[in-house]
Amino acid sequence: MIDSHTHLYWEKFDSDRDLVMERARKAGVESFLVVGIDIETCQKAMAMAAVEESVYATAGFHPNNLSGLTEDDWDSLNGFLKKDCVVAVGETGLDYYWDDTSPKEQQIALLRHFDLARTHDLPLVIHTRDSVDDFLDILTAQDPGLRGVMHCFSGGVAQMEKTIDLGFDVSFAGPLTYKRSEELRDVCRAVPSDRFHIETDCPFLPPQSHRGKRNEPALVREVAEKVAELRGWTLAETMTKTSANTKRLFELPDSTPS
Repeated sequence: MIDSHTHLYWEKFDSDRDLVMERARKAGVESFLVVGIDIETCQKAMAMAAVEESVYATAGFHPNNLSGLTEDDWDSLNGFLKKDCVVAVGETGLDYYWDDTSPKEQQIALLRHFDLARTHDLPLVIHTRDSVDDFLDILTAQDPGLRGVMHCFSGGVAQMEKTIDLGFDVSFAGPLTYKRSEELRDVCRAVPSDRFHIETDCPFLPPQSHRGKRNEPALVREVAEKVAELRGWTLAETMTKTSANTKRLFELPDSTPS
């Protein structure tokens, strides 16, 4: 498996990060995408990727982390995206749940991330919260050719279908296992087999069995198990298919050293 969206640099892992990654490998995780959300965390993600062959970094500005950004920060992000260990632009997107930045500011920043993705020919990692339709409307207005993933997808079947039509994949995390997530399970049953990924978004959004606790990459196995159940696949098939999808989108090597 590949955990396609982690925040392993988070301070909640400072005391046992090596053990967390060891548990993940024992659970079947071969690679980790460590997702940056601001200058500091982008640097931490790249530092992890520099010493761990199984770690890949992404770099971007989360919609809740836009306040106070300068042109120097954007220049730094542009530099990060030139590094071999950085495989995607983001996490970026729209988050209307919090009011740290206005929707207009978020939309302007999103368009700047789109431009960087074009410049560097990289996929995008997209965050949406209470904003799926707005994101899809903005994406619809763009020239074709952008690609990426809507991480921790939270929309319905119709929104998933539009996402796929616009060239983006979707990703499932712990909420797929939650008792009240039947609409999301409908999406999982319906999504094309080559257009979705699995993730933890750790340390956030643990699966149902660990609600209220810290999430970690080993628990992506529970997401894979739910996917297998919903689609009538074996767990091995689920691991193989989702890993292939993630390697395709982010252009990862076919195999990763253990």
